[in-house]
Amino acid sequence: MRFYTLILILFLLTAFDIKAQEKSAEMLPKSQIDVQSSELKEAEQLSTQVIKLYEKGKFDEALPLAERVLFLREKVFKTEHLLVAVALRNLAEIQLARKKNQEAETIYDKYLIVYGKVFGENNTNFISALERYICLLVGVNRRDKALEIQKRLYKIENKFDYDETAKNSAANLAMAGLMSGKTLSSPPPKYLAEARQFGISGSVIFKVMANETGKVIAVKALCGHPLLVKGAETSIRQARYKTTLSSGQAVQVTSIAIYNFAKP
Repeated sequence: MRFYTLILILFLLTAFDIKAQEKSAEMLPKSQIDVQSSELKEAEQLSTQVIKLYEKGKFDEALPLAERVLFLREKVFKTEHLLVAVALRNLAEIQLARKKNQEAETIYDKYLIVYGKVFGENNTNFISALERYICLLVGVNRRDKALEIQKRLYKIENKFDYDETAKNSAANLAMAGLMSGKTLSSPPPKYLAEARQFGISGSVIFKVMANETGKVIAVKALCGHPLLVKGAETSIRQARYKTTLSSGQAVQVTSIAIYNFAKP
């Protein structure tokens, strides 16, 4: 589980920074690039080193370089710029890898503030960032905070607040996701023999869309070990949910479902 999580984080860290570097060239006026090119060039070079150190698992060595990248980018762009958000995101990922969960959470919160200002909260990139944060928080057992982010994501995507809070305990929703509060029926997930053989455990987080009648019409695995995802996917696709009403009308709804697998 830890190896898979590391690979997932690494992919996101690398791809996200590279894409951001490309996007920034379009966002920044040429005159500003010319004036501050030395700071930006140093930050870009250091960012490349950060990724290489991260790939090698040298998180302590990557940390001061990532902090320097953030300093340089904040110096040039102040706060509301994509590259500042990228630097915050990468720094948070490094702190998470160092098991500095509280530090990682604080930095990630700052990242979301900047990222939301850059793109707007309805942007698909911001939605993806919230999904990623839910995965990170569940991974470090900060399910109460993950539930807060789920509700925020729910309102952004569905345009209304979650409507089952009063009927379900926060603890249950935090463990199983907001969609669990709407569940009418769902077959149990399968703990595959191969997963059992290797003692694989952990959580699988799905994004689920149900139509006006509560039938599942779309499923996307956000994170989790592939064997656990495979074991849970049939269950989530066959689940049935309560009809969701908005202003008295039945509507389709999108939210999070979490499956938890304990070691045998």
